[in-house]
Amino acid sequence: MGHLSEFIEDCEHDNLSTNVLHFLGEHSSNVKNPSKYIRYIYNRVILESATVRAAAVSALSSIAHSTPDLKEPIKSLLETSVTGSHCEVRDRAALGICSLNIPDSDEENGESNKENEHAR
Repeated sequence: MGHLSEFIEDCEHDNLSTNVLHFLGEHSSNVKNPSKYIRYIYNRVILESATVRAAAVSALSSIAHSTPDLKEPIKSLLETSVTGSHCEVRDRAALGICSLNIPDSDEENGESNKENEHAR
């Protein structure tokens, strides 16, 4: 994962970068410290072409969905992309933020169970 993160720092091929970003987004939650890769991915949001920026936004959203501790920090990063100049990047960022604002079924069940306990 570390080698791939460093690879996208200097990669000049959008197709390769988007593939690596997709992989990082899907598999970063399986490592011990997924937050380590957020900087590499977010740098692509800031520094790259629109295609790579859109892939990086999607990767960040994927990590946020699979790693609850990183949900809020990543949501803050995605908010910076909502006002971007490219519609695909803006749309993916807005979709990512909206999907992160939807409570998980576990969260809903937990709140429902708490409400039921208080009603008893």
